[in-house]
Amino acid sequence: MAKGSSKAGGGGTKTKVATESYVFKPMGGDEVADRLNSATGIQISRSTITLKDENGKTQGMIRGFERMSEMSSNKLFSASENLRKAGVSRQDVMEIGQSNIFFKDGKTYVLNNTRSAKFLDNARASRKGSEFTDAFASDISKIQKKNEILKRMQSAGANIINY
Repeated sequence: MAKGSSKAGGGGTKTKVATESYVFKPMGGDEVADRLNSATGIQISRSTITLKDENGKTQGMIRGFERMSEMSSNKLFSASENLRKAGVSRQDVMEIGQSNIFFKDGKTYVLNNTRSAKFLDNARASRKGSEFTDAFASDISKIQKKNEILKRMQSAGANIINY
């Protein structure tokens, strides 16, 4: 057996596998955020978010959202400055995506698609520690970076909506 091979017990570095979920857990929020987070599903249109139940039936609508990606240049500049002053960089906004950032009544809402984080949670349950981290290292890194950005945005006053 070659010196330093993983079967001989040397060489490879051990990576600790996180036992917590990769899905970001929003903390608190206003009434709108609570309604959105409690829905089984949501459907997003230009200025309305529709709440769906487990059967796909409409349970309500929340109107009056303004998507960052569709703002006029004056409003976009103002919104970007407000986020920057709160500690959210332009790079953070680009990483999350302007189409996932909404404003309503002076409050910021960030839509967080949790599909890939849930996939990682399920994959971790079906694979051994190092096998999991080796196979999904890039994905884990991306999810952790996104979660750090969401944490900064939440501490800056944004409401995070998991869907």
